[in-house]
Amino acid sequence: MEPKSPYTLNSLDHLRHFFTPREHQALTKHGWLALELECEQVQPLTEQHRHFVAVINGECEPKTTFEFLWLRYSQICKADRELSKMRADYDELRRRSVNFENGIFREVEKRKEITSALERENGTLKRLIASYELRLGIHASSEPTADRPDSEAWREQD
Repeated sequence: MEPKSPYTLNSLDHLRHFFTPREHQALTKHGWLALELECEQVQPLTEQHRHFVAVINGECEPKTTFEFLWLRYSQICKADRELSKMRADYDELRRRSVNFENGIFREVEKRKEITSALERENGTLKRLIASYELRLGIHASSEPTADRPDSEAWREQD
């Protein structure tokens, strides 16, 4: 069997400060075996290995310094994975939020343009109606009469 390279603390160099140099050395030396036992890639051969697996599975309390260390290391790794996932989720939510905001701003601008175009069209229609009224000799008065209703009032009914 080919010797393995030293275990590298799951590439968590940013978490080195959680471990003393002695703990780091123990993890580097025994990390591969501990990981393989935990992942059931190798069978426990000794009573110490069987106890380690039982500790990892929560079946008994840790006794050795390395068992306590591995549990702490595992918890730190789990917390780091969860934190990384939360950061990724936050980044995704932030990206979606920015896209949503941009979409809202685009929609507001589009509606402003539509409103502006409708106001221009309304002004054009009012001028056109006024020119028709002038051609037909219809003059809007301030007081509607029985034979000629207020021109503004009949426009609003349509």
